[in-house]
Formats: sequence, C-alpha cells, structure tokens
Amino acid sequence: MNSEHNNTFERYKLVAFGEHPHRKGRQRFDRAAAQALVEDFYSLKGRLARRFGGLPVYVGHPDDAEFTGRAGHDDTRAHGWVHGLEVCDDGLYMRVKWARSGRDLLTEAHYKYLSPRWLMEPVEADVYRPVRLLSVGLTNTPNILGEPVANAAPAEDPGEVAGVGQSLELAATTLAAVAERLEVPAEDADGLLEALEQRLESVAANDTAPTDTDRWFRLAEDAHTAREQAERRVRELETALAQQQTTHVDTLLDHALREGRLQPAEAASWREALEADPAAANAQLMGRDRVLKTTARTAGLGQRTSTQSPSRQLLEAVNSRMAETGEDFQTAWSALRPA
Repeated sequence: MNSEHNNTFERYKLVAFGEHPHRKGRQRFDRAAAQALVEDFYSLKGRLARRFGGLPVYVGHPDDAEFTGRAGHDDTRAHGWVHGLEVCDDGLYMRVKWARSGRDLLTEAHYKYLSPRWLMEPVEADVYRPVRLLSVGLTNTPNILGEPVANAAPAEDPGEVAGVGQSLELAATTLAAVAERLEVPAEDADGLLEALEQRLESVAANDTAPTDTDRWFRLAEDAHTAREQAERRVRELETALAQQQTTHVDTLLDHALREGRLQPAEAASWREALEADPAAANAQLMGRDRVLKTTARTAGLGQRTSTQSPSRQLLEAVNSRMAETGEDFQTAWSALRPA
C-alpha cells in the first residue's frame, strides 16, 4: 500500500484498471467508471450524502450488511476519511486523512491493502461497473486479486417514480422553506443553490448544533431528490406525449389518404406540417378538393374479414361519428381517441 504524503493527507492508489472477479461475475473498472466515481464524489448530491465530509475508512467492511459482525468486519469506527479522488493513467487514487487509530494500524503494519466498497450497475451479462464509492476497508485479503469480495453493493433500485405533481410540489415546498431561511428569492435557482451550499459548508465546518445541522441536510437532500424525481417524470411524460402525437399524425394522414385529399407522394411533406401544427394543417388538408377517387376500388367486393389496425378502427369510428353528428374531424377524433 504505497502512499504519498501531503501535509495531513496521504495519497494512495485505491484500485487499478481492469476486470476483477466478483461473487456475481466480473467487475469492470475502466477509465469511464473511475471518472464516474470522481464526478459523483464531487457532485452536490455526493457531498450532501457524506455531510460535506469524507468517506469513511474502516477495518474490513462493517457497513456492509453481509459482513456486519463477522470477524474482521466488526469494528464500526472510522480510522480515516477519504477527502479526494483522482483518475490517473494506471487507476483511481484517493487522498486520506488518518485518525490516530488509523495511523497506528498502518505503523504497526496490521493491514496492508485497501478494499473499496461501491455501488455497481450491470453493463452486460455477469459484468458490473461501479457507480458510487461508499467506503474503503483495510484488509490483508485484497479482493482485487480474487479473494472473498466485500467491495460491492448492488446499485439500489430507484423505486417507483412519484407523480410529477407530487414531486414538483415537494420540491417547491422544500425549496421555498430553504429560500425563506436563507433570505434568497425562491425563483433565483442559481442563487438559492449557491447560498444553500455555502450555508451547508459553514455548518459542516462549525458543527456546534447537530440537530440544526441534520435539519439543514435533510432539507437539502429532500429538495435535491424531489427535483431529480420531477425531472425524470417530466422526461417520461415528454416521451409518452411524443408517441401520442405520432399516433395522432398517423391517423390524420391515414384519413386524408382514404378521403383522397392527398397522394401518397405528398405524405412526407404533410407529415412535417401536421407535426408542427396538427390543427391548422389538418384544417387545410380537409379543405382540399379530393385528388383521388377512393370508392370505385372497393365497390362490390362484399364483406371481408376485419384485419384493421387499431388506428384504422379508430378512423372508422371517427368517420361514423362525423356522419351521425355533423362534427368536424378534429372534434370527433378528440372525443373518441384513447385516453
């Protein structure tokens, strides 16, 4: 375990690039994975998770539920703190500030190796990549060489995404409370986040009121989580809306073709117009004279077995409603389209 001294911090090579054995398969640790760990470590979310302090260095991995209480994993004290991560040509390095107990362990050479514990996500069959560093363990059986592995926890399932309204309401309420306390306008997002970060750093550095500190961190974490959930839900809704709009345009084009109001060669240009402004383009399309006759080809063919697609069935229903009620196509379609 080689290190470089820098005042009160020491720099260590935590893990080398490569593919390493794991009880679930293989761990792929490449430069992209190392960079992701570094970015997460220095992100606001990562700093909030560790209360703007460092990540703990234990003896073994007492923070892993699979090893809690086992010999070599029963000391829950942090013997050092990781305060920095760095990607280099040969792997990932860390900067550690040791407690006296950690320094004694190294001086007496009780442990020689480092074992990172991180969250992982699958990248292909039986191959996983780390996405967040959780802690580091001192060990004499380094997992990177294939000994019993204790360095990974499966990436947690983010769970069901809350409704966008609920998420946005939670974010707005939480951020409004924080903004009021910081005396920053709630609509000034950049200013609010900057003031919040400065306040949290100040509280973390001068921790004289643990209860107040915890409350600040909970407010910040709730706001950050709520915003992430809301943004994810908005992306889902945007995707669903785009799919619905595509179906709508397909239906309008199908109807116009069946009515003989445009030729197949014109469909591409009319699709662009319908995607830009469905109501206006469809009104213009329905105002065109028929350029094709559509009844002679099917007259006298008799009853056929229905093989219509859902969109064509909807179109038939829309046409029937227009004939019965006198409604225009847009009104009839809006009344019958699936929710």
